[in-house]
Amino acid sequence: MRPYLPILFLVIASAQASTWESLVEGQLTSISRINDPAELCPAGGELTASQQKIIDQFENRYAADFKSLGREFKIFLDWDVMKPSAWTQEAGDVHLNGGLLKHPKLTDDLLRLILCHEVGHHLGGHPKVDWLEWSSIEHQADYFAGTKCMRELLADDLVLVDLAGVPSKVVEDCSAQHKATHERNVCVRTILAGFAFVDLYKKDSPLSMTEKEKTVAPNTNRGLVNLTTSQCRFDNFYQSALCTADSKTRMPDDDEVEGSCHEATGLPVGARSACWFKPTKD
Repeated sequence: MRPYLPILFLVIASAQASTWESLVEGQLTSISRINDPAELCPAGGELTASQQKIIDQFENRYAADFKSLGREFKIFLDWDVMKPSAWTQEAGDVHLNGGLLKHPKLTDDLLRLILCHEVGHHLGGHPKVDWLEWSSIEHQADYFAGTKCMRELLADDLVLVDLAGVPSKVVEDCSAQHKATHERNVCVRTILAGFAFVDLYKKDSPLSMTEKEKTVAPNTNRGLVNLTTSQCRFDNFYQSALCTADSKTRMPDDDEVEGSCHEATGLPVGARSACWFKPTKD
């Protein structure tokens, strides 16, 4: 049996933040520095009614999936931790820091996407971190968030997004892929949440909702830290929202094709972004 080595994942980890790793009492911790004064807030707090509803929905939806992996899914609220981030570890617990829960830019859809990302480290499938069997890499956790988690959690949510200010390309792309009004709405909401997710923590050039990252990855980086640009990360969220693969079909740990949008499945639109993922199957 392999040794138990939990790892903490911060949703803010990026190539542009000053990132380092350290071993503390047997735990490998990935830490990203954030220097925005707006991220500071007083200790203590209380969830809004909608935030509590979201957390309850997550625990009810994913408890059985985690149990099937021998893990216990539980969301902890670390109100006194000011860094606006979230993290998870192998045992199955997910932690939301007070600095995130009280951040002025946190919306309900952004909270959903952040939780989906953390769940994606456990359930996201291939590719996994090359030296950690239990966790999907950062970009794959993002891809799971858009292709599976957001679509499931918003399946019965009939709130319509306000399209004022949403680029026409976003609406057109979602409409081309998702014919039902509700599915198009979920697609737009996921893209907007993905933009907010990345924009909140980006440390490099301005982020565009319509222009794409031009870099093509020579291979898939399966390391712990996200080494791509903020634009690449957003592009991946964008693609995940366009994907029409069955949201209930799991993406396995050892297969890049099943459950995903991929050339090999005949669903090239919505595939993992080429700026970080190099397919090994045609």
